[in-house]
Formats: sequence, C-alpha cells, structure tokens
Amino acid sequence: MVPVQIFSNDRLTKFISGCPKWWDLTALYYHFETMPLPTPLSWYSYYLPPWSLRLVQIYANVCEVVFPFLFFVPIRSVRITNFVFQLLLQICIVLTGNFDFSNVLIVTLLLSLLDDQFFYGRKKSISKWSIVGKIISVVLYGIILYGVIVFCRLEIKRSQIISEFAFTKSEFNDIVSQILTYSVHFGLLSLAGTVLYALSNVIFDNQGSGNKVLNVASTVFYTIIAALLFFSNTVPLVSLNSTSNSTVNPSVRTVYNRLHKLHAVNQYGLFSKMAGVDGRLEIILEASDNAEGPWREYNFLYKPGNVNHSLPFVAPYAPKLDWQISKATWWTRERVAEYFPPYSKDNSALLDYLKARNLLPTLSNQFVNPIWKQILDGIRYITNHLEATLLFWSVLTAGLALICTSSGSSKK
Repeated sequence: MVPVQIFSNDRLTKFISGCPKWWDLTALYYHFETMPLPTPLSWYSYYLPPWSLRLVQIYANVCEVVFPFLFFVPIRSVRITNFVFQLLLQICIVLTGNFDFSNVLIVTLLLSLLDDQFFYGRKKSISKWSIVGKIISVVLYGIILYGVIVFCRLEIKRSQIISEFAFTKSEFNDIVSQILTYSVHFGLLSLAGTVLYALSNVIFDNQGSGNKVLNVASTVFYTIIAALLFFSNTVPLVSLNSTSNSTVNPSVRTVYNRLHKLHAVNQYGLFSKMAGVDGRLEIILEASDNAEGPWREYNFLYKPGNVNHSLPFVAPYAPKLDWQISKATWWTRERVAEYFPPYSKDNSALLDYLKARNLLPTLSNQFVNPIWKQILDGIRYITNHLEATLLFWSVLTAGLALICTSSGSSKK
C-alpha cells in the first residue's frame, strides 16, 4: 500500500492542483532548468526535443498513476514487468536530478514486487499457470498501451509524435474519485487473501517446526499491524479527491492523525505546481573585506552557482541548505535587487540578531586531549578531501559484490 500511496499522491496532486504545465504536457520544458539540485545530465535533458519530453512525461504519468494499482495483481509476470518499468523511471530520475535518498527508498519498496525465485534463480518447471500468467500480462499491458494512445492522442506527424490529453479536468476528477474508492476495496481484498493464505499455511502445515499456537499468535499480531497501516495509508490516498474524501470513516482518520504525528504514515507530493516558468528568485550570499567592495559571491558545494562549473551527483546525500536556498535557474542568471543590506562582522545589529536566534558559536572551556585532537583533525582532513558520494557508492558496490559472491559460493 505504501508504494501505491507514494506514486499516486505524487502524480495525482500535480493534476488535481490544476497546474496548466502538467495538463498540457509541457512541465518538463521547465523542470530540468528550475529543479533545486540538478545533475550534469539535467542540462542535456533540458535541450531534448519537446515532443520527446512530452513522451517522457506521459511515461511518468502512466508509471505513477496506472501501474501502481497493478501491485495488487497476484500474477508474478505482471509484478516483475511492473518492477522493470518503475525501476527505469527511478534510474532516469536519479540521472537527471539530485533528490537525496528518496529514490533509493522507493526502489527498496519496489523490491516487494519480486520473490525469492527472482533473486536466487531457482528455476521451476514451466506450468500451464505460468504460461497463462504471461499471456494475461501481455494482454494487460497491451490494453494499457492502447489506452495511453487513445487518451493521450498520440499521433506521428512529420517525424514527430504529437500528444495531448483527450479528457477534461472535470472528467479526470470524476474518474479519480471512482478509481480511488475501488482501489481501496481491491487492496483490502488482496490483504485479506494474503492473511488467509498465511493463516492456512500456519494452521495446516504439519511439517512446520515450533509451537503452532505461537505461530498463529504471531501471524495475527502482524495481521493487526498490517491492517492498521493499510487503513491509515488509505486516508491520504482518498483525500486527494473531495468526493472520495467524504467517505473516510472518522475513526480511521483519527488513527491516521495519531500515526501521522509519529511519521509512520504521511502524505507525499513534490512539485504539485511547476514553478519557475517566468524565472525564479534566488538568494545570493556575498562577502567583502571592505564595505565599498569588491564583493565576492559565496558558492555552495552542490547548489547551482557559477555557470562555468559543472554540477556533481550527490544522491543519496541530502544537502538541505543547498536544496532550500536554491530557487533559480542556473544557466541563465540575472541580478534583480538587493535582498539584505551589507553588514560588518562586528556590527551590533547583526550580533543581536544572531544572539537572539542562538546562531553564534559558544567557546568551550573543557580540556581537549591533544592526542584525540590530532587524530580527529587527521580524519577531518581526509574526509574533507574525499567525495562523499563516491565513498557511499564505493561501499555500496563492495557490499553488493560481497553478497553476490557469498550467495554464489554457498550454492556450490
């Protein structure tokens, strides 16, 4: 239920907001230029042909609006194909934008679509049910492709693909209201089927080890937790539409509000309205040894600044300061006005302002062991000259290599 909520909230909020750029399929014309922390590939993506950017937006719409509801389909080939489509979308997002660790968490949630056979490669004999499942998968995704062609009016004209929505905003809101209601019921049936299947395995499995009463009790315990999280996660999902929002039970909403305070369940949505269409303001920090100048701009480590410098890949690191202060396009910059007057470092008004907000560093009188200080200074020197993203991906790759080699040796 959590992956469905994340994808549906993220994409449906864009359409429900009524932003014209999401509706006329031109949002990606501005997205790569105005995102907070772009990557080096963002510049190249920005200059892709407009018709290809519209197709990419349609693909993202289908992956985040239609495909998540296929997570409940109990057919292996459908889930694996869905995983491949979703993984491709996440890879494209990571390559064209630094969105901290959110994409890693999403891919982690998507792993629930796979089974042990996918990871361990245990080949099973081809049964008639697996063949039927693959046929259903091909038919199902074929119907979705046909629906995309019809509802997005895809046509090839003069070596270009023309696309536009074939439905209005009011028609879309009516469809969303019905789909959200039916999806909750379908998810509840899927959860009930999974619980009954687990209970039947525990009760009727004569070859199982351990206390059967304890196994049943643990299954019931996890069922209660799963049901609690399921009903709580339906609240932000159905709240996207005013009609379906009125159907939420007050007790379920109360449980959601309490779990929301613990950040156990949340509503997710990013870039509901495409900002920066007419340019976005940015705060630039400058410093000088003299009030008369010259003034030097403070360039951040990850935020776009100097247009002559390339941008790094920082994900999954999350530079929050750079993210919050980045508010403008980065390959076209124009000075608009002065935001904050110049101050000297010993100005009384500035010192009072910083003291009132407890932003001034306080000197400590505690004794510092010189040996520990020397060790820590050496560690800081090494870490300051080491790219954090490179270190992370190196450790992650080494860990995955160890897991793969150890699993391979254990089979032998």
